Amino acid sequence: MQMCKAKNASHIRTASTAAAEYPKAKTTNRRLHKIFDTTRPFIVCFSNRFCFLETLWCLLRGRFRAAFRRLSGVALVKCGERTVKVEYPTLREVMSLFSPSFHMRSCIGLGIAVPSSYLEPILRKYPRVLCLLRHIDRRICHLPFVRAIGDHMLLHFERLEG
Repeated sequence: MQMCKAKNASHIRTASTAAAEYPKAKTTNRRLHKIFDTTRPFIVCFSNRFCFLETLWCLLRGRFRAAFRRLSGVALVKCGERTVKVEYPTLREVMSLFSPSFHMRSCIGLGIAVPSSYLEPILRKYPRVLCLLRHIDRRICHLPFVRAIGDHMLLHFERLEG
């Protein structure tokens, strides 16, 4: 899958904004239908409700609340001085947001074997391990159950005629 070029960056930003508003699905779907033409596919990336590696890392560090913060679908996260409400939609919720006007062409998991960036200082010491984890991610990212336990999912949509 090829990522959008810079001239299509507004499509990515708009799709992300719309996906963040997923409870307002019908209104958002109408807005998206007007924005995207029939020739351009677009990509949506969202955080999963369950990330195996994040949960494992937090449990090992005794951070039980952080380990399960995503499961309810909503979490309050400190961002500097502010508290931000983060929503974690399910794949079904994201797909319903974009249907019936859009068709999901593919879905892959991100960060299944490769841990989150906050573990980069540790992994930097072991480049071969990181390379192996990347290879594993590429091999398993499309598997339905496995893609749901990664940090994120990447969905490729196209607008349907009509």
